[in-house]
Amino acid sequence: MNAREARDEIAALVRPLSYAELMAALPRGAPVVIPGGGAPRAALLSPEPAELLLGAHGRLAEPLTFQAVHPSGPPPAGPPSDDAGFRA
Repeated sequence: MNAREARDEIAALVRPLSYAELMAALPRGAPVVIPGGGAPRAALLSPEPAELLLGAHGRLAEPLTFQAVHPSGPPPAGPPSDDAGFRA
């Protein structure tokens, strides 16, 4: 992949926001809100994102640690038990 192809891929992911708007927003450090569902973005994780992320949590959570300079609370107690817990 060359730089032009990478830019085109990013542009497809952030539509209807333009690539230029995204690049202008990034240095501000604020969240970038991209309106609409966007089929390419929706396909990034899989058709079942909760299932994918919950499965990854089961494989990866134990070796990872919860770290923050100034934590505002205790680390998560464990994985969410279902889709509703995942979305909460």
